[in-house]
Amino acid sequence: MKNASKLLVGAVLALGSMAAQAQKPYSCGTCPALADRPEVLLSTLADANGNLTGDHTLLTCDKLYILDKKIYVGNGDTLTILPGTVVKATAQTGLTSSALIVTRGGKIFAEGSECSPIIFTSVSDPLDGTYSFTNKETWGGIIILGKAHNTVAAGELNPENPNYVIGGTTYGIAAIEGVAPTDPRNWYGAANGAFVNDDNSGSLCYVSIRHGGTVIGTANEINGLTLGSVGSKTKLRFIEVISNGDDGIEFFGGTVDLKYARIMSCQDDYLDWDQGYTGRIQHVLGVQMPAGISGATGEAALGYGDNGLEADGDDGTAYARAWLSNPLVSNVTILGNDADNATGDVALELKERDASEIYNSIFANFHTGIKRSGTPLPTSVVKNCTFVSMTVNQSPATPAEDASNTFAATLGGFDPTFQIGMNNAVAANDYYDVKPSSGGNVFPITDTWFDAVTHRGAVNPSSAMWWNMSECTAAIKGIANASAPVTETANNASKVNLPDLNGDGVVNGADFNILVAYIGQ
Repeated sequence: MKNASKLLVGAVLALGSMAAQAQKPYSCGTCPALADRPEVLLSTLADANGNLTGDHTLLTCDKLYILDKKIYVGNGDTLTILPGTVVKATAQTGLTSSALIVTRGGKIFAEGSECSPIIFTSVSDPLDGTYSFTNKETWGGIIILGKAHNTVAAGELNPENPNYVIGGTTYGIAAIEGVAPTDPRNWYGAANGAFVNDDNSGSLCYVSIRHGGTVIGTANEINGLTLGSVGSKTKLRFIEVISNGDDGIEFFGGTVDLKYARIMSCQDDYLDWDQGYTGRIQHVLGVQMPAGISGATGEAALGYGDNGLEADGDDGTAYARAWLSNPLVSNVTILGNDADNATGDVALELKERDASEIYNSIFANFHTGIKRSGTPLPTSVVKNCTFVSMTVNQSPATPAEDASNTFAATLGGFDPTFQIGMNNAVAANDYYDVKPSSGGNVFPITDTWFDAVTHRGAVNPSSAMWWNMSECTAAIKGIANASAPVTETANNASKVNLPDLNGDGVVNGADFNILVAYIGQ
């Protein structure tokens, strides 16, 4: 008998991209059907260089926006996107790929809701569930750049592509990958270490990013969500990345926190950090697509994915600062696709100068559970984590990992395998189950930013899924556990979380007047 959580997640997977099938008046909102929304080219709201021309730009769900080039939210400018808004990106290649880039000093407020998420996808995606998850690299992605710390030295080269200079003329300034490195709009950090670690680039809540990840060149790609020196006052909640051609979410330095994310069918790593990232992460579910679809095998055939987590301190040879990447991470579940994969994909790839702390998480179906590499070796801490069905538990084998970790062939109530077809159809009764039958011993985290938990992994075995971004359709609701999912109570579709549009530090009538002026534009 398949339990409720298994069917729920499987039904969501059958849709290919969550929230795809019900682009019509939302059950908890007032957005028109997708076909009834007039198209607006975002380039018409920007100058010839892609800079949004208004100090405050508002996108609403009564229009369908076409991201037809690189669009920049400039220093001092704000982009606000209301719940239910859909942005479709045109297919271009290389440095001409369309992308949304929030520059240092710019802000984005994209705050959807559980039943009215904000969706970024390919212009070819009809949003009816038929656009295959194998469609990747159809556009760029979302890039947010801030002023928080990083470890990039002046003139530092990309270690995987020495022809690509990422470091500026002074330490602390770097060019984000995937875009032109000589354009100052694509720089992050602060010159000579004048960092602003509590920098605020706005907020993303209930945002889905699909089918992006353009590859520019070797070690030069656009991730689903790219974060360069993003500061701690920026809010990231309920983020979804589907079918990206590179990493799902990557942090280049910075202090920003992430809570609740779902990452599926990406071609590289699911979470990746580098250059001294020191934020906090909790509640992340990652799922690689299964190998063997239509006879294909291995990640090379369709881009099945690489590592679960890749953790770097800084792998550049001109490393600038003594601090390490030291994020605090809890309650992650990532499912690989083939424990016998000859490519040697790794659940936790811990590399040089990383000092991350990873607790209370579950990883399954990778070739290797924990791999430590690089010079100097990482000092990462991994405790109270469960590794299921690994060919190699850890590499190197000594010293032994912490005794609080569990390495096992199976986990009661937990099924990390499933089959899905090229047309996004899940085989009957063959869904994965990310809820183990028991929570397991946990490491108590005293930092009050974290939700108190009694379970390992992204999902509590004794409660409903914390996020159902599937338009609240009857088919899903009928399967879901009767107990309410964990959501942020301020987020519901009848309430728009008004941002601080004028940047004065308070939300009041002045911000409302700015918003009203753009309604119906």
